[in-house]
Amino acid sequence: MADHITEEEQIEALKNWWSHYGNRILVVFGTIFVGFFLWQYIDQQQKNRAEGASETYARLTEELSRHGTNELTSQDAIQNISEIAESINKEYRDTFYSKLAALTNARMDVEQGELDAAAEELRTVMENRFGEPDYLIIRLRLARVESARGKIEDALSLVQGIDTGSYKSLYEEAKGDFYLLQGNRAAAHSAFQSALDSNESRDNISTAVLQMKLRGVSDILNIKPDSSSVRQGALMKEQPSEPVTSQEVGG
Repeated sequence: MADHITEEEQIEALKNWWSHYGNRILVVFGTIFVGFFLWQYIDQQQKNRAEGASETYARLTEELSRHGTNELTSQDAIQNISEIAESINKEYRDTFYSKLAALTNARMDVEQGELDAAAEELRTVMENRFGEPDYLIIRLRLARVESARGKIEDALSLVQGIDTGSYKSLYEEAKGDFYLLQGNRAAAHSAFQSALDSNESRDNISTAVLQMKLRGVSDILNIKPDSSSVRQGALMKEQPSEPVTSQEVGG
């Protein structure tokens, strides 16, 4: 009898507990259930969006490969490239592909002489990519475009006062070019010398170009070439020539 009463008391206690906490438990499990399926839905949507962006960007790269084959195809390709890039910017904004599309637009703008539009594209991308690996390259391209627009002070401000890391030689070379445009040959000489000293590239052509620039300014200023630069040039001539692929950095 005592056992029977104890069982009834347990059942009653369970009913009382459920009446107090049952609704809360249902809400918690309901939230977890809905949250799980919502997460699954969002994850699938993101995957679909990423796949769509990737496919559209593949079309863009295909048009880029057609660009330049001949004048007629090139003109058609430019229009198609611009249209695809714009669709990526609209449909996949704030994605990696959107930024790549913006850089492609900037390249097309430069080719067509639309330097103002190119500068705007590059500056927008640069401001949104601070700290990313290609930030310094984008910044350097913008500096080249600003120089082409005749805004030498703006170009210089972009290549000064920052840690350029492994891109130091490229930045120093650009700095020298900008100083030359200002007529400041002494500063240009210093920048070209720094570019040559920090040049770690195995590209013989880039080394030769830097030496040519430095020699040209040295001749004007009647400065004797640095002995280390002469030795570097001699070593370069002694090395067997190798096929070189140059990477465009400027605008």
